Parts: sequence; structure tokens; C-alpha cells
Amino acid sequence: MTASTKTAAALPWAWETIDLLARGGMGEVWLAERAGSSSSDPFQFYELLAAAYAENHRYREAADTERKAIQAMPTVKPGETPTRARQANEARLAEYERAAKSAGQ
Repeated sequence: MTASTKTAAALPWAWETIDLLARGGMGEVWLAERAGSSSSDPFQFYELLAAAYAENHRYREAADTERKAIQAMPTVKPGETPTRARQANEARLAEYERAAKSAGQ
């Protein structure tokens, strides 16, 4: 099993564990930060951490982290249409930025 296969296999478990933790607590962020230390896929780590920050109303950190996830994606060449995944990430980034502004962050 390669490192990326191990990471991919561990992510559903991490998401389920985060989902089981008490909402509004800091457990999601703690777990996501710890998962990153063993992740060989920065994109998936940043996505997981951004979601955990957003879940805990830390929208500025969620936006900053989502930006890192987007930077870890393959670059869109001029004239190319962004992938649906990139479009989804950019939409999440805009959502986090709106939430940060509304929350005064």
C-alpha cells in the first residue's frame, strides 16, 4: 500500500470521526491538524482542515486554508475550463470569505 493509498483510506475514517465529535467543539480542528502530520496529500489535508475551521466558526482560517488547498491543485492553463473540483473549492473559498466578513474576522 502506497502512502497516497494509505492517506486516501484514512480520510473517510477521519471525516467520520470528525462528524462524530461534538459540534461546536475544538475536537474537529485538533483531529484535522493531527491528521495533517501524517498526510502525504496536502490538498486533502487542507480541505479537511478548512472544513474543521469552518465548522468551528473560524472562517478566516478556513478561507486561508482553503486557499492553500486550491494552490495544491493542478494549475489551470489559460483557455482551459477549471475542473468541477476546482470550481467547488473556489465556491467554498468564497463562502468562507463571506462568512468571515459577516463575523467580523
